[in-house]
Amino acid sequence: MKTKMKKTAVVLMSLIMVMCYMPMMAFAETATDCDGGSGCSHEAAIGTTHYDTLSEAVLAGGEIVLLKDVTKDITIEEGKTVTIDLAGHNITGSSNHTIINRGTLTVNGTGSIINNVAGKAAVFNDKAGVATLNGGKFTGNTWYVIKNIGTMTINGATIQQDHSGSSGIDNGFANSGETYYGNAPCKLTILTGTLSGGMNTVKNDDYGILIVEDGCFSNTSGPTILNWNTASIKGGTFTISDENASGVLANGYLDETADNGQFTISGGAFTAYNGTGNLFAFGVGTKKGGKLEISGGNFAGSVAVNDEYPCNPTITGGTFSSNPTDYVPAEGYAKYLKGNEYIVLAEGEPAPSHSSGMNTWTKDADGVYVESSVAPTPTPTPTPTPDDNVTSNPGDKTTTADVETSTGTDGKATATVDKATADKIVDKAVENKSEQVIVDATTKGDAKTAEVSLPAETVKSIVEKTDADVVIRTDAAEVVLDQKAAEAVADQAKTGNVTIVVDKVKEDDSQVQVELKVVTDNGNVTDFKGGSVKVTVALPAALKDKEVVCVYIDEKGNYTKVAGTKNADGTYTFNTGHFSAYAIMTAEEADKVIKAQEKAKNDRLKAGVKATTLKASSTAKKGSITIKWKKSYGYKVDYFQVFRSTKKNSGYGTKAFYTTKSGTQKTYKNTKQVKKGTRYYYKVRGVRTIDGVKVYTKWSSKAIRTAK
Repeated sequence: MKTKMKKTAVVLMSLIMVMCYMPMMAFAETATDCDGGSGCSHEAAIGTTHYDTLSEAVLAGGEIVLLKDVTKDITIEEGKTVTIDLAGHNITGSSNHTIINRGTLTVNGTGSIINNVAGKAAVFNDKAGVATLNGGKFTGNTWYVIKNIGTMTINGATIQQDHSGSSGIDNGFANSGETYYGNAPCKLTILTGTLSGGMNTVKNDDYGILIVEDGCFSNTSGPTILNWNTASIKGGTFTISDENASGVLANGYLDETADNGQFTISGGAFTAYNGTGNLFAFGVGTKKGGKLEISGGNFAGSVAVNDEYPCNPTITGGTFSSNPTDYVPAEGYAKYLKGNEYIVLAEGEPAPSHSSGMNTWTKDADGVYVESSVAPTPTPTPTPTPDDNVTSNPGDKTTTADVETSTGTDGKATATVDKATADKIVDKAVENKSEQVIVDATTKGDAKTAEVSLPAETVKSIVEKTDADVVIRTDAAEVVLDQKAAEAVADQAKTGNVTIVVDKVKEDDSQVQVELKVVTDNGNVTDFKGGSVKVTVALPAALKDKEVVCVYIDEKGNYTKVAGTKNADGTYTFNTGHFSAYAIMTAEEADKVIKAQEKAKNDRLKAGVKATTLKASSTAKKGSITIKWKKSYGYKVDYFQVFRSTKKNSGYGTKAFYTTKSGTQKTYKNTKQVKKGTRYYYKVRGVRTIDGVKVYTKWSSKAIRTAK
């Protein structure tokens, strides 16, 4: 009876141990490079450190590779940078917004971020938050899937709102029930993506700034874009699939408080239901002074008018599927229709060729616009172009642009390549079949910091139309982007400007330290996707006759040597695949710092291994006893040692009874020297060699079993 009770107690204790241990296993999967090694078990990779839970990972900041589905609310605090690679898995909110971001958040990969809690978002990007959604599918319950009052960029994500009375994205502050924070940017940029909504696909609320470059937008009952503040559409497709839909777009939609809706459309394709419904919801323009300006785009549907909320857009371009006869021109403007091209002219301005030749439009006493012939307008004399600042050299296959550079009182030199110069650079590089395109922004001074900006479309054209490297010359350094690196910059920039920043943050007799950045409207480019950038820096006089090396300095201040060459002209050149901080210093000083950092790292690893704990258990079958153990997370070991005794507190010896072949083996089946009826005691420890020294984990709990 006592034996049965003891067995029952052992089983119960084992169950309790498993249940206590399960929370630590909630996210356990296999990851690599936890602490400089490989093969440790962990839920996610965060930089070079592994943590036991997703909460710890987000708290620390870094890169999270999601290795299984997660049901959890996550808050990223201000100052933390977190990159989530969904890796095919899902994050589902439990009670609040699934992700609240007050730091810097990037979402990559396939998988979903879901919220099924009424009135809560899949992502709430707070006023200090900077979020970039490169991938993933985002779904919600009511109100909105995404709420943004910070700075957000959507570049490939899918936003899906299935609730008919709610928006896919709410950008800005609602005019009721929400308090505006004066420093909240409320800026949403959509570069590309697939977005579908319920009531609205995107609702740009009060204080919201919306920029749409491209993407696929669809909706049923309401407009794809509802703007109450400032919105700009430059491209994309916008469709409505319900015949009862009020319109594809709306500006201050029937809202008397939205008196400053500023809506500009310069591109895109807009299709009302069946191509015949309303393009704009009643209230476009609003009765309180909102503006809708159309300069481009393809419009399939009707430009509707309503007596109470008149639709009075200013149209200076664009293609319409049918004659918008119900369009009422704004005061001082007349309409001109040529095929499907719709042009608005200032009163008295000559129109293009028409059935009766050159025409002008005037308004008669009844307010009706009429046309009359006028004499042709003389052709203006073109403005002479300035001296050419872009030259090509067929001999060395280069095209060079000398750009004007100004130096401020802070010693920073700045230069901007204007569009005219940029176009000449591309044209001449193509004609010359140049192998290098050089932007020379050097001055007669010695600026320590330099910024050179050029249009993103110019970088893209150089990549697509030539085989040339892009060379930026400044007083601080020369930067050469090979084709692949330039392509990575163009892919991220897409529009706006690209700015190369070189900052000498330190220069003395011991070292010269530079920080390098590529800044775009869509964020900094830090990874050149396999491309290479060559950087050449002038050395201080004291270093020209010494043995010097280049080191990369990471965010934690750790040094890593980078290959480079000291040149005969007193400069130093190194190559890199990403931009950050670099220093050229004496080899002796670099070795000293790296050795100290390596020792600190080894000391941390040794302490971590020594603090690692193990839990052991056992089962018995006829002729064998199987021992299993579990290791706490964080630090890997090279192998495990199993010790055995027939006494609880002695007799284990100094030599292991069994040694595993690897640090990932977590079980051992003991079949030798097993005598029926004998009670055996087992204990386990892990071993790792660090800097030539064997370091041991703590002993495991004892596994006790009587042989059968």
